[in-house]
Amino acid sequence: MIHIPEMKLIDMAMEKIESEEEREHIKKHLAICPHCREKLAKWQIVMETETNLQPSAELKENIWKQASATMKPKERKKKAKTTVAFASAFIAASLLVFGLFHTKPHVHPTVEVAQNDRIEEENLRFYPETKQVAVIPVSDFNHIRGNLWMNDVTEEMLLEVDGFIPLQEKDYQLWIIYENNDIQGELLSVQDGVTRVLFKGPEINELKLIKASVEPKGGSSKLTGPNTFIVPLENNHDKENRKE
Repeated sequence: MIHIPEMKLIDMAMEKIESEEEREHIKKHLAICPHCREKLAKWQIVMETETNLQPSAELKENIWKQASATMKPKERKKKAKTTVAFASAFIAASLLVFGLFHTKPHVHPTVEVAQNDRIEEENLRFYPETKQVAVIPVSDFNHIRGNLWMNDVTEEMLLEVDGFIPLQEKDYQLWIIYENNDIQGELLSVQDGVTRVLFKGPEINELKLIKASVEPKGGSSKLTGPNTFIVPLENNHDKENRKE
C-alpha cells in the first residue's frame, strides 16, 4: 500500500489542505490504513499542544537554523517558499524532543486484520477455550447471518458473515471499537455475499464492539451508515485471562 506523504498529513493536521478533492482522497485512505491514521493522530496532538505554547523568537530561530543547516543551498531557496506550514510542524516536533511538552502523545495500538484469501488455515473455532458470539443484523439487513469466534488465550477472533447484497457505488466497512472508544476502520472484502475476517493481537481483549455499515465507495473516515450488523464483545471477554 502506498502511504500518504508525511507533509500531506502535517497539512491535514493543520487544516491547510484547501482542495476538497484532495481532502476526500486522504480521508478515504485513512479509513483503510492504520499506519497513516497513527501518524496523523500524532501530528494532531502536536498541533493541538503547540497552540497552547508560546516559544520564544530565539528558540524558533535556533530550531529553524538547525533544520536549514541540513539542507543544500538550492534546497533552502526552494523550501523558503513553503516553510510556513513546515516550520510550525518542525517547531512543535522539536519542542516535543526537547521535553517541553509534559504529556506524551498516545495512539492506541490496533489489532491485526486479515480477510478472506489472506487468512491462513486456522482451527480457532475448535479450541476448547473458544467462545462463539452471534452476529446481530440491523434494521433492513435481517438477511445477514454470521458468527464470531473469540479466544482470549490465543488472542484471536474469527468473524464469518453471510448474506451481503452487491452494492452500486458503495462499500461495506467494518468498524472495530475499543473500550476507550478508539475506532479502527477496515473496508470489508465481500466474495459471493460472504466475508471472513481474522483479528489477531493482545488488543482484542480491549474491544467492546464490532459493527459494519454501508459507506461511500472507498470507505469513510467516520461512520455514516446505515449499519448492517453489530457484534457486542465487552461482556464476552474472559476478564481473568485479561488480568493474567
